[in-house]
Amino acid sequence: MPENKDSDFILTLKKVLYHYIDFYTTKYNIFESEPLIVSTFLDRRTKNFGRFSEKLRKEYNKKAINFIKKLNLGLSQHLTNKINNKDEYDVNENSLEPKAKLQIFDTDKDYNSKTVKAKVAKLTGIDRELFCYNLESTLINDPIEFWKLNKKNFPLLFRIFKRLLCIPATSVPSEELFSKSGYTIWDRRCKIKPEKVNKMMVIYGNL
Repeated sequence: MPENKDSDFILTLKKVLYHYIDFYTTKYNIFESEPLIVSTFLDRRTKNFGRFSEKLRKEYNKKAINFIKKLNLGLSQHLTNKINNKDEYDVNENSLEPKAKLQIFDTDKDYNSKTVKAKVAKLTGIDRELFCYNLESTLINDPIEFWKLNKKNFPLLFRIFKRLLCIPATSVPSEELFSKSGYTIWDRRCKIKPEKVNKMMVIYGNL
């Protein structure tokens, strides 16, 4: 086994961070929320729920997939039909590393690119995208960049990604906007039209 090269300080820092992550995860029942489970799943760095036991990983993975399929029912039939085109997703033999990239759904350790292509050819719609997504490597630092590059390969998942991961993690941005609106509208400046206030808040929020 490779030696752990982290210094004592880094190891202690990781221990403290993991402690607070576990504490707040339990306190706020984070993984009781389906949108949060799916958001974790759609971030390639955490899609395998690696810090949990095998039992919990399978449970969260199943919840994520079920909720994604539920959300997918609300998508337009036009887009769903478009994805059913078998040539929409192409598995690149040169970039595919079967044993390194197989994730939690895959149990056959002898998978090869031909087998993967045959499996993909039999799947359609959201099932096809979920299978291909699980073949993707988790060694990615920027999930937004990944989805920008792969929105054509995963159009159904990309639409769900946009809906869920635009949700702010905290209420700080909205609280800041409320404070700024207080400086914009006050007793000596109370005749500004709502439309103008909205435009000013958009400018404040995006500067």
